[in-house]
Amino acid sequence: MALGFVVLIFFIIGALISLFLTFVCISAWHKEKVLFGHTITPFEARCFIGFGLFGGLVGLIFGIIMLVNHMGPETDIFMWPIIGYVLGSLGWGIAYATNQKDPAPRVEPVQPPPLQSAPQRPATQRAEFEFASWNDEEPHH
Repeated sequence: MALGFVVLIFFIIGALISLFLTFVCISAWHKEKVLFGHTITPFEARCFIGFGLFGGLVGLIFGIIMLVNHMGPETDIFMWPIIGYVLGSLGWGIAYATNQKDPAPRVEPVQPPPLQSAPQRPATQRAEFEFASWNDEEPHH
């Protein structure tokens, strides 16, 4: 009984955090937002909400399966999508936050030195060229 109560408390806290972060992510949908010193990009906001919606869909399907098989009260079907949304969104957020790598230091591209013209070779004297004459037909036998 005590374990169920602790799980319920953690779920309520998680649901409130997920609700708060959902509103933050909606506001960061098109433009980055800063929350407690952390920048939330539109990509992160869309992923948070998208994974929450996916989790909600899985929860809805699970609730329908439970309802069809008479495995609990009919009113529980509304609880499963909420559980799925909270687990999907917070699950993605926790996984994303724990797998963040320190960004590599920015490396500025090195500009190559300006091209230098190749040293000029001394001009060499060429033998004069003679064009062939138009009268150079071979004699007919």
